[in-house]
Amino acid sequence: MAKSSQIGLWAVLALTCFGFVVADAKVNQEECEMPALLNSMQPQPPLQVLLQKSSSSSKAGIAAEAIQVEHMAQKDLARDGYARMMKQLGMAEFLIGLVSNILMCAIFLGVFMYMRLKYPVVYSNNVLIGVAPRKPEETLFGWVAATLETSTDEAAQAVGLDSALAIEFQALCLRILVVICIPMLFIIAPLNCYFGSRSGADNLLARVTLDNVIDGHSWLLNLHGLAVLGICYAVRTLVFQAQGEFLERRFTWLKNLSGARATTVLVEGIPKAYRSDAKVLEFFSDIFGPEAIMQADVVKRTEALEGYLENYVAAKAGKKEAELQLETSKVRPTMRPTWFGASVDSIDYYSKELTKLDGLIPQERSRIKKEAAEVGGINTRSAFVEFRTPRDAAVSKYVNHSANKTEWVVSTPPDIHCIRWCDLRQKEDANCGSLFGKFIILCLFACFAPITVAISDAAEAIDAGILGPFEALWNAQAATIGLTIFLSMLPTVLLLIFRTFFTLRCERVAQQKLHVYYFWFLVSFVLLTPPIGLNIVELAAQVSASPWSLFYILASKFPGASCFFLNYLLLQWTVECMSAMRYTNLGKYRLFRVLYEKEEARQMAEPEDQDFYGLGARSACWTINLLLGIVFASLNPLVPAVALCYFCITRLVYGYLIVFAETKKPDLGGLFWVTQLKHVLLGTVIYCALMVGVFLKKDPTGMPSVLAFAGLLYMASAYIYFDEYFFWETLPFSEVAKCADGPQTSSESYAQPELMEPTASVK
Repeated sequence: MAKSSQIGLWAVLALTCFGFVVADAKVNQEECEMPALLNSMQPQPPLQVLLQKSSSSSKAGIAAEAIQVEHMAQKDLARDGYARMMKQLGMAEFLIGLVSNILMCAIFLGVFMYMRLKYPVVYSNNVLIGVAPRKPEETLFGWVAATLETSTDEAAQAVGLDSALAIEFQALCLRILVVICIPMLFIIAPLNCYFGSRSGADNLLARVTLDNVIDGHSWLLNLHGLAVLGICYAVRTLVFQAQGEFLERRFTWLKNLSGARATTVLVEGIPKAYRSDAKVLEFFSDIFGPEAIMQADVVKRTEALEGYLENYVAAKAGKKEAELQLETSKVRPTMRPTWFGASVDSIDYYSKELTKLDGLIPQERSRIKKEAAEVGGINTRSAFVEFRTPRDAAVSKYVNHSANKTEWVVSTPPDIHCIRWCDLRQKEDANCGSLFGKFIILCLFACFAPITVAISDAAEAIDAGILGPFEALWNAQAATIGLTIFLSMLPTVLLLIFRTFFTLRCERVAQQKLHVYYFWFLVSFVLLTPPIGLNIVELAAQVSASPWSLFYILASKFPGASCFFLNYLLLQWTVECMSAMRYTNLGKYRLFRVLYEKEEARQMAEPEDQDFYGLGARSACWTINLLLGIVFASLNPLVPAVALCYFCITRLVYGYLIVFAETKKPDLGGLFWVTQLKHVLLGTVIYCALMVGVFLKKDPTGMPSVLAFAGLLYMASAYIYFDEYFFWETLPFSEVAKCADGPQTSSESYAQPELMEPTASVK
């Protein structure tokens, strides 16, 4: 685990311990008025109660901190669009949001079921090409049975381990939420409703929440504390059990790597004195013996050759399109090669370009091969070394090839079809670009809060009265729709930053980085920002002045946000059902079908947009929606119930799309899965920290906060030691010994495609 993650987690633990100890000491003082101070439901302002009955300096300090908490809440309510929108949500808005989203889901799924039968090339292509494990029935609901009958192992064999584990994560979320919902809905919610005794709760939506339980209600709050421990135990048990099952699939995947990937390793950090094919081959031959090494290919700088090949492909495509236009319109098309140039015949222009490039490409390829024989020069610090057997390749990953950890770094190579050769060619100073990229992301993070404020304020500024009967629907969905739309644009910006400034081995690594960064954006601006408010600077200043106040800030703001997240999760139902329609792919297919043959049009329409619909963004969204169900499980038992329905939808939708419709993607062998599980554990730590503050507010002298704090320690230890419990990245050495020791042949190799001969190149 990264050092920054450890520091952040220990900081959370330190703040929690400090707050718990200080709070316990203060509430045991004689005539302590903190429960009354923090109970905003009392007719008299809690600050006045405290000031009237406090004379000591310590109580004055408590009052001063309480002033800041209350002052921040008032300022947030006055200027924060999210806070105002959450104040307006009630039972009527929730029911309207529920009905409207169910209606939209039914419409979108109906369109999908009709289009699946009408355009199988878009919605069932894996069935047509024989990749899918079974063929769904040609009926409206035939896809449901096929989806549910497909196991994770069948999906892994068909579309890869990463894609199969994306479906398995839906199943894990369902198991976690079922375990949470059964006691929270059928035990805790009724007890909150009938024994909470909070006056003023005028609707069922408010009465089932923890906010309906009066302060000091010992036995009911103690039961809530036990529920927190139960949720922590269930999450940890299910996550660790799922990771144990994943290990078997991961090791099988590693042992069954096919072709060149099974016998090849990626070597990075090659010293300057060894930067040539012959020198790298000599280095590894000295360690493993000449008979163990097949070949070594140092990555070479081929920017000019790549440019020629890209122009060749573009000219070839342009000529074909011009010929199709001629065939259709019977008129020779024309074009302007430059902005201000004269019009020329398109077919003649592209024919001349192809002839010119046919001469330049072989010349450039010969020059590169000649210069590559010398050490350094166009040779870079990365190489692919192919061993004779998979066992030798696996053993090489366990060997320390240098005392310098940045030299001779050996790892499993990415899929040969998704390598970013331009990143492997980067020089030693590439880290400067990564630092600048992180700085841009930090600036984006700082600018994101005002933008989200503007969205919510715009929704607030619209006079909903002009909508007539749709006023309640607008109040229920406006803020969540604006937030969802804007967050859907964020992955495109993040991927642009990654591809520009970061060193990525392959496109799948860009998706993995998107998964991590996008998740933290969602945590900040979906989970934390709506309840706490957007004045991050003032909040940070207050917490740094008094860490103890953090728990009371959480306790005072999160309970009132549960209705907002009910509507947010309801909207996610509609978002996922819209994804089932594949409207973008269908539109592109219909457009390209006008000029191209059926199969060619399908290839041009695939894959789906990898910014928002790629595995990175999807994994982050699924994880944050699960965490909403966990974090608000005690505050409002309806939230995990709505999250449970959400994952029922995603299990069906993506269980079908990934296996039967979408093209197979390059595979990292479970990296997204492991990141998701760690995020789930960390999110449960946030849940425990929240409940510590809530219980300190509602019953400072009782046991609930002790139970919640025990749950926090339990989940924090699970998160910290998760990587130590599971050794998953490489095969255990006992498994390496069982690997095949015979040579493997493959038609593929990790040679740069632009250096291949014309018969095997893109030409």
